Formats: sequence, structure tokens, C-alpha cells
Amino acid sequence: MIALVDGAPATEVPVADRGFGYGDGVFEVLLAEGRRVRALDMHLARLARSAALLGIEPGRHLAGARADVARLVGAASGRTYLRVVLTRGDGLGLDPPPAPSRRVVLAAPAVAGGPSALRAITAHGHPSPVPTAKTLSRAGHVVHRLRARAAGADEAIIVEDGLAREATAANLLAVVDGVLRAPLDRALAGITREIVLRLARASGMRVDEGDLPEVDLRRASEVIVTSTMRGVVPLSGLDDRLLAGVEGAAGRALLRAYADGLADHMAEVHETTS
Repeated sequence: MIALVDGAPATEVPVADRGFGYGDGVFEVLLAEGRRVRALDMHLARLARSAALLGIEPGRHLAGARADVARLVGAASGRTYLRVVLTRGDGLGLDPPPAPSRRVVLAAPAVAGGPSALRAITAHGHPSPVPTAKTLSRAGHVVHRLRARAAGADEAIIVEDGLAREATAANLLAVVDGVLRAPLDRALAGITREIVLRLARASGMRVDEGDLPEVDLRRASEVIVTSTMRGVVPLSGLDDRLLAGVEGAAGRALLRAYADGLADHMAEVHETTS
């Protein structure tokens, strides 16, 4: 693993950093193939939106993050996992400090592969008070994931107020009565989700981005999750119910469309010299 802190090589951040002490910050996960980074502009735009929701001024960090990513992928090889983090900087106590914000960008070899289909449980209660921002506060998500693992599953689908929202680390899609349902209220606006829905509409699929009641989730013929690292992955089971998994028609179509269309969302990045 290699990392840059505010553009300089580093292996640590101060213990007073609020990202460490309070989860007071935001982040993005990116995937690179060589120097080609997937949906970089979309990820940096969402980073800025998440920071604004927490009252953190992204300012100089957006250009800095782009330069850091280019530098790190230039030093890496093959498939690379990148994590871009903005924290509020140093300080103790809940009141925001006057200290400047901090940027951390790290890179590590991406873990190859993963299951072609997942089993999931439903977990009630949203783990984040700011679900539309990708914050560093992930303890609730970890608890839901631990419950899923204890039940012999891979993932947890978050249900709140009778509505299915998202998974712990992915967006949620479900095929109900032939319509691809894609809930977004009180869920993170996923980058892969956006790409997949664009491809689904282009292929002629009927898409509904409205609420997904839990009762509809439980009668869905297919359930699919999407994320940067996983891509498009169907569920083979939800709680005690078996689902189509990789045999589902919509899942197969979206997997093909995503694989075929991914090149359009890869941007090559290079270090700049001043």
C-alpha cells in the first residue's frame, strides 16, 4: 500500500485527525486498470457533494486528489484499488475546529474476483444519519455486515420505515413485475448504479427509481447489487428465499451491458509537471 497525505508521501496521519477520532470526513473508492481510472469525474463530483453535506469545503482538494490519483496509478501496476479521503482536519470535541481539512489518497492492489452471486439478509434500521453522503462513519454498516456473516450470508439489505434502501456497501436493484426498481431515497447515489441504469434504459428495460417497499422486495423475481469494486452482482438468496442468481434474465443482460459499456467510463490519467 502506498499513500499521499496532502500530496506528500506518508504512512500515517496525526492521532488528532477527526477522521480517525470521529469518522468526520468523506471518501470515495475508485478502481484503476493501469493508468485508466473508472468514472473518475463522477467520483470526484460525488466526493464534493458528500463534503458539502458535512460542511467540509473541498476546494483545492479536488484538483489535488486528481493529481494524487495520477501519481499513484503511475507508480502501481495492474488492477489498483484507490481510496480518496477528505477529513475535517485535526481537533477534539464535536464543534468543528478552525484547522484546515486534510486529504489522504491511498492505493493498493485490487483483490481479484469475488462470488458471481451473493446471499443476503434484510437488516432493519439505517446505519447512517447522513445516508446520502459517503462518510467515514461506517460502524453501523460493519454491524449489519457482521450480522449477515453470522447468518451465513455475504451482504445485508437495509430496510427502514418499511422501505428497502440499499446494501451495506452497494446499491440495490430489484425486478418486480417486469420492472427494474432502483430505490434512491435515503441511499447513496451510486456511480455504478447510475451507469447501469443508463445502460438498462438504453436496452429498453423499464426502470422505476421510486420507493421499493419491503413487501415488493420480498416478491422480486431478481435482486441485484451494484458497486465500484463488485460491479453488477445478482443475489442467489434473500433471507430464507432462493433467487435467480446468475440465471436471472435481467441480471445476465445487465452484466453483459456493463462489461460491454465499461470502456466508455474509463479515463486515462497522467501526472502533470509544473
